[in-house]
Amino acid sequence: MPLGRTITKKCCKCGETKDLSKFYDVLSSKCISCARDYCRRYATAHRPPRKRPIIKRVYCPKTARYIVTPEEREKRRLINKATRYGLTVQEYLKMLKDQNSSCAICSRKQSELSYELHIDHNHTTNKVRELLCARCNGMVGHIESKLYPLAIKYLKKHNI
Repeated sequence: MPLGRTITKKCCKCGETKDLSKFYDVLSSKCISCARDYCRRYATAHRPPRKRPIIKRVYCPKTARYIVTPEEREKRRLINKATRYGLTVQEYLKMLKDQNSSCAICSRKQSELSYELHIDHNHTTNKVRELLCARCNGMVGHIESKLYPLAIKYLKKHNI
């Protein structure tokens, strides 16, 4: 290659003949400006649609933050609780209504409890059973373990 001679290349997009420094590399068929333009247009055309927020927020100028309303917080909590076990909110509310808002084992009402009823499910199959209070849910969890036969044996031994 003779000294003082610059290597040029023709851009396949704009058709201009440009110096090799105007291309990203020797193998690029598009000049830098055409490649950037192409990437920008491709990104905007193939951008996934933005999801609208489900939670309604209220702007508080005093704290310069958005505040979630109590109704929306309750709605979001129900959605999270139900979907964690593969239920819809309607299915969860139907379970609650069918059980009269009480534990399926001890029949204690949810209003008597300081917490919400737990969604009982099988950990191996992830199948939802019913709604239980924390005490009964813990008991069922221990009964499912391998200690259950030993506990029965212990209680029979002491005539309880």
